[in-house]
Amino acid sequence: MSSPQSTTGRCTIWAIFGTSFSTPGTRTRPNSPFSGITLDSPCCSRVCRLRAVLHNHSLGCLLRRGDWESCGMFDDDLGSEQAGNPGTTRAGALLSYNRLDYQAAWELQRQLVQERIANRRPDTLILLEHGPVFTIGRSAKENHWRGDERALRGLGYPVYRVERGGSVTYHGPGQIVGYPILRLNQFCAGPKAYMRLLEEVVIRTLADWGIAGRRIEKLPGVWVGSDPVEKIAAMGVRIIEGTTMHGFALNVSVDLTPFTRILPCGIPGCRVTSMAARLAKPVDHTAVRERLMGVFGEVFGLTWINSITASAVDAEAAEPVVQGGGCAIVMRRSS
Repeated sequence: MSSPQSTTGRCTIWAIFGTSFSTPGTRTRPNSPFSGITLDSPCCSRVCRLRAVLHNHSLGCLLRRGDWESCGMFDDDLGSEQAGNPGTTRAGALLSYNRLDYQAAWELQRQLVQERIANRRPDTLILLEHGPVFTIGRSAKENHWRGDERALRGLGYPVYRVERGGSVTYHGPGQIVGYPILRLNQFCAGPKAYMRLLEEVVIRTLADWGIAGRRIEKLPGVWVGSDPVEKIAAMGVRIIEGTTMHGFALNVSVDLTPFTRILPCGIPGCRVTSMAARLAKPVDHTAVRERLMGVFGEVFGLTWINSITASAVDAEAAEPVVQGGGCAIVMRRSS
């Protein structure tokens, strides 16, 4: 495969079909706008316009966003168009970390949010686990952590006051945390609808392990059981200029002891459980993570070709591979 063309202020892409690159000489898929024609060279994308040079066909072809959603997905001027079609499959980027320090993850979120606002990044899902840490949301009260903040720090765990909604919670090994960085109006009507979608992701995932998760009115998160009712996934989000950050935390096999030192989510009498506790047996974290990836894509209409998995990764150095709307592309930022 030859090197991508260099174009100032735009992204260089290769049209790909199925799961493999379309090198020169490859025929297009039947459902593509260029059905049956042989690809001769790479393409350069601008919003709603794809100029394709094809074997025996040199033509500039205008494509509506509804025809090929992923065209222009990474362009700097993406904001000139509003998508907002809930029935469309979109391209998305996925970052999966084995373990990431809370401070580093928080800073990464803020960086990616600004990139999404500036249209330099597609909608993105971060999946990870944290080391032991308490986080305190905007609606927290001192009685939610059974004393003052110094008492929490006395346990030897970091404590962070963060901008998300909700009260106090604990993160630790054995808990899978999801931080979606999304342009909200492309997926739902507002924050409440967004929370229902996050809950749906967790509920469908739990169902694969035979756990019946459910919602409780006015109590965000996912709950299990009836006597007693126990919380298995916590949620708290922040929306900045229409872009989401923070998200959900699913207890897979996390140590539940630290939750006894707080009033989880500020709810009196709130009991917390995990998948392993409900099933009374070990749970494969990798399988849960992979299922979350798949279900999140289903619920939000996002498609990704690969995930970037690492204990630590420079998000800017990564080149997410994305797919959407009948055409898939791999992006490289032009120099």
